[in-house]
Amino acid sequence: MARIQLKFRMVSEVIGKGKGGILVLTDRESERQLVIPCDPDTLLSFTNRMDCKGDYSSSLPDVLVNILMGQTDLHLEVLFDSVKDGAYHAVLYNHDTQEKFPLKDTDGVMLNFISNGKIHMYMDEKLFMQQSTQYDAMAGAVALPINSISSAMLEEGIKNAIANEEYEMASQLSAELKRRKQQHEDEEAADGADQA
Repeated sequence: MARIQLKFRMVSEVIGKGKGGILVLTDRESERQLVIPCDPDTLLSFTNRMDCKGDYSSSLPDVLVNILMGQTDLHLEVLFDSVKDGAYHAVLYNHDTQEKFPLKDTDGVMLNFISNGKIHMYMDEKLFMQQSTQYDAMAGAVALPINSISSAMLEEGIKNAIANEEYEMASQLSAELKRRKQQHEDEEAADGADQA
């Protein structure tokens, strides 16, 4: 599988207090960007760490990264390999044992950030090209692929689009929700057939 190495670039608040934020990643050459939505707590954690506000040295993620990086020879990396139900599927991959441990996409970025990039992040090249956009460090806005938005955010977006009479946008968001529901029903049917 061809992979693209990712690096963390920035965190930004989504317009409207309490709505959460986005994590911006780029490829190594900073030509394309990938945007990962994050909840308000993750946004605050990244923002405080970047602004050196607070002492996180005793927080569990920081302690674990310090143990992993300072007291072991483990070769770990975060791998993003798909999108499901509005979130990137991520695993922490151990090269020594070839074990994969699922984790939240934002937690994978946090591990990379806390380790100062020593725990590398990668994404399947095909997925990266589908999900990424051209990177512009001076841009005032970023594109967020519709399939990486949570269902709750899609529902809120539909309400806002209808309220603003943006019916084409509401239709696109609604189509994504329907696609997810159908995919979920198809997966349940396949699971039921496998168990029978």
